[in-house]
Amino acid sequence: MIYMGFFGKKEKKKERGADEYEQGMELLGKDDPAAFSLFGRAADAGNARAQFMLAQMYEAGRGTGESRQYAAEWYSESFDNGCETAGLYLARMLLEGLDPETDAEETVNILGSLFESGNDDPFLEAPSVVFDIGRTIYEGRGTLKETGIGIEVLEKGERLGNPQCAAYLKEKGFRK
Repeated sequence: MIYMGFFGKKEKKKERGADEYEQGMELLGKDDPAAFSLFGRAADAGNARAQFMLAQMYEAGRGTGESRQYAAEWYSESFDNGCETAGLYLARMLLEGLDPETDAEETVNILGSLFESGNDDPFLEAPSVVFDIGRTIYEGRGTLKETGIGIEVLEKGERLGNPQCAAYLKEKGFRK
């Protein structure tokens, strides 16, 4: 009987997180500080989409002060909790440089995980991020200098209908 109470409380907390996430989405663009607060409560309750939105708000300084460090932490938490799109945003931040000793390896791990999952949704949800990642890696401008990985990311974007990726591959001579 004790366990049922424990699981019931955990379930209520997750429900609250879902409700606060939805309320935050309704306020986004109308009252960003209030949306940020709601996303924060939902994120603390374990809501991966709220964690993603919190990261976005920190990255843009929307409804809060801008913080790349907090953005990266929330993208990581969101990705760990199943929001694969957060992994793409985190990979982009890592390419720009957060911790030179681990960023390249971490980026490879994230991209490998996303490719292995077989889920195309994150690549479809964030086409400009996919392009940024592919181009940055291909051109060797970020922390990861593996042109083959850059081409692989760009080709996946192209296969999924990303016109930026397709145009870039054509411009670089990979397509006619």
